Amino acid sequence: MAGLQLNRNRTLAALALAAGISLPAAAWGQIESAVADQPYLAIDAGTHTAGLNSVAVDEASKLVASAADDRTVRIWSASDGRLLSTINLPAGALRTGTPYAVAFQPRTELLAIGGFTSEAAGFPIYLLNPGNSSVVAVIKGVGDATTRLAFSADGRYLAAGTQGLHVFDGTKNWAEVFHDDSYSEVVYALHFSSQGNLLVATIDGQLRLYGPTWNVLAQRTWDWNQQLPTAVFRPDGQVIAVPNPHTRKVDFLDARTLADLPEGGRLNGGDVRDFAWSRDGSRLFAATGLSATLAGVGDKVLACDNGGHSDCVDQARASGQVTAMAALIDGLIVGGAARPFLEARSLAGATQWVHRSSLADNQNFYPLISTSANGQIITFRFEAGGRFLSFNAAQPATPVEVNTEQIPYEGNQLSGLGDDLHHPVFKGHALAIEGQETLLTRYITNNESRVYLGTSQEIYAYAGTGQRLWRREMPDSVRSVLPSQDGRLLIAALADSSIRWYDARTGDEICALMTYASGGTAQMGGGTATDHLGWVLWTPAGYYAASDEAVDVLQWRVNHGAEALASSVPVSSISIMHRPDVFAPLLQSLDIRSALGAADLATAKAAVQVATNAKIQPGARLHVIAIGIKDYGPKAARLMLKFADKDASDFASALDLTQSTSPGSQQGFYAAVMPMLLTNQYATVGGIDQAFETTAQSMEQGHGQDVAVVMFSGHGFPVGGSLYLMPYGVDASNPARIEDTAIPLAQFRNLIGKLAANGQVVVFIDACHSGAAADGTPLAPNATGFSAITPDARTVVVTSSTGAETSYEDSAWQHGAFTKVLLTALDPTASGLHPVSMAELVAFARPQLFSLSKGRQHLGYYMQFPMADRKLLVAAPR
Repeated sequence: MAGLQLNRNRTLAALALAAGISLPAAAWGQIESAVADQPYLAIDAGTHTAGLNSVAVDEASKLVASAADDRTVRIWSASDGRLLSTINLPAGALRTGTPYAVAFQPRTELLAIGGFTSEAAGFPIYLLNPGNSSVVAVIKGVGDATTRLAFSADGRYLAAGTQGLHVFDGTKNWAEVFHDDSYSEVVYALHFSSQGNLLVATIDGQLRLYGPTWNVLAQRTWDWNQQLPTAVFRPDGQVIAVPNPHTRKVDFLDARTLADLPEGGRLNGGDVRDFAWSRDGSRLFAATGLSATLAGVGDKVLACDNGGHSDCVDQARASGQVTAMAALIDGLIVGGAARPFLEARSLAGATQWVHRSSLADNQNFYPLISTSANGQIITFRFEAGGRFLSFNAAQPATPVEVNTEQIPYEGNQLSGLGDDLHHPVFKGHALAIEGQETLLTRYITNNESRVYLGTSQEIYAYAGTGQRLWRREMPDSVRSVLPSQDGRLLIAALADSSIRWYDARTGDEICALMTYASGGTAQMGGGTATDHLGWVLWTPAGYYAASDEAVDVLQWRVNHGAEALASSVPVSSISIMHRPDVFAPLLQSLDIRSALGAADLATAKAAVQVATNAKIQPGARLHVIAIGIKDYGPKAARLMLKFADKDASDFASALDLTQSTSPGSQQGFYAAVMPMLLTNQYATVGGIDQAFETTAQSMEQGHGQDVAVVMFSGHGFPVGGSLYLMPYGVDASNPARIEDTAIPLAQFRNLIGKLAANGQVVVFIDACHSGAAADGTPLAPNATGFSAITPDARTVVVTSSTGAETSYEDSAWQHGAFTKVLLTALDPTASGLHPVSMAELVAFARPQLFSLSKGRQHLGYYMQFPMADRKLLVAAPR
């Protein structure tokens, strides 16, 4: 199939994407394994570190399972709260690996786990033996993320809620026996009755009741009044409890018809978060709270006696905002978000045990107080109610408690950027942030030359003129940003409790700190904040320093395909990764290669690969999107080129053969090369969009280390005052049709910007060939305009020519002149391959191109310091 494979002996993970064309399963598998089998760093402090999505209790009330946004499922002893095991799902881009739902199978006690699992594998559901955490079965092909799970009372059926309903039969190897895809919203409540009826509630207000043979017994609309749905069968299966947000009472429905029954007790305390019945059905529990729980104030837990008909009485408050509840034989399990917690309480409300996040409390805004002139020493709030610590990242040791009355707060509020937190403005300049993000924190330097924005998803850096310097996606929302006084570093505090140092010029992460109460927050009362303090400081490469209590908190985690659980290895088990001495030179050079040297890095990567049994070493990956269009289709026959598709294919192959680290070799410094090749009919508008989207998602897992190289070999012309790149299928009958069917440069720039949010990007453009529309209108090239592709300082753009020069191709070269020069530098058979900066590559290519084209082409390049001096490719320029 043309365009899908590179013509090389070496197997290459090439993927062609096109609108309306199914992706080859083998290609998906290659991309999936390249992501899945690479070690990545994770924090495991022994408790959940992000909000809980679901809790479940086994039939005998011996085990509790909890699923959280920290991508773990934890199994606890119900009697005393001991952590029995931690389950890590295979993780990937976006939220891949996040469990949303857990359920125990009655009788056998298998644990079902579903959520935002591998999209490439059809969002599988995992069935585990909770005793040894082994995978018993994998249900594949669910088709969407699972939001809720429920087993039938006899354990035979497993129901999974997505944006639809799926039912699987355990007596048929968990084959799907029923599905209903008529849903317009996701399932949020799912419950089997003891008689086998199934109740489903969705966010759009629909209540559906299915019988044991999956026929719809009843359906009605319920007004949730913007609160999340909850609806549960009473244990005897005769009655359904639902909250009435208007009367603030419990409403009861007939479990066979959904008809109204006499209402129940009065609720108080705000929106109902969740319901749970006591096992005997005599008491209904409700968690209620305000839409935004105040700091330090937990949701109410109410007990409604007399089968839920008595007014509901307050018990002790929960430890935070409740997101899930489940009944024990003689008690209740409550879990929550914000400051994640899990607690067991008796039926009377007495706490039996509780686990709270022990990490530093960055949930409130502005946890960073100050930074030293060089950014190495920071002062930060450890707990919401007080206690401030000082930490020196260049000389890592246990943070010291300080009196902040003597340290002026250096942060600043959101003033000065307008009132619209989605569209900030500085001195008349719009500071564009992504549409769904909310501005949470900002810092404007004293001379107003820099503006740093922290949002719910990213950090943005702007010049005082409004020009965006860089943007970087974050692992969690940003609560504080503070630059060092010398302008070299930007320090950010994130809601995941980490504090991270970034290169203020590029947004590259330098190192990160996590602090936590090693004995649990309950033991923090009395004494100083450092009495039970654990801390770990690490680099993206995995070098670390830590307190004695925290040596096993930082872990290398690695996936083993979509159908197996991920495994973890403490970083401390790899002795060469313990390098407290590396942080001082790293914070000076801001480059791990300069601080350690290539040999040390290569040795460490190899050691991590061996320790984790991973197929791919940790470290940066090189993503390649190579687009080459020779044939533009029936509506653009006059745009035919000779070698554009071959240019893209051979360029991608050369990168693959020269850039990755070969076994036993230190030739390349990328752990893997992940190319996507789009030639001719595969390089449609939709295909190009999807290739960029897939690459951007994959780069999210690189934590800012990855590099993307984009090559476009084809036609590009100014039409109507704007530049356009010509995809396959463009209608070149006249300039107006080109405007309608080509890719505007601004759109292509946005695609590049998505990649730059997660790493560095190099763009090679060979799109200045002469051409004409079908009506004879001349289409003249304009290479200078391609500089507009550069969205910020994390991107380099190199063009095949400048001004209105034409790019040439020749049968003697079997390539375009520009590609021929690049391939000479990237020749995998050449001697002297070594890492080169983009400035070095340009210095080689510029005279070579001028000579080869006989003076007709001048190389164009657009890059900012320090990207110009950053070594990004392995080449042998001669």
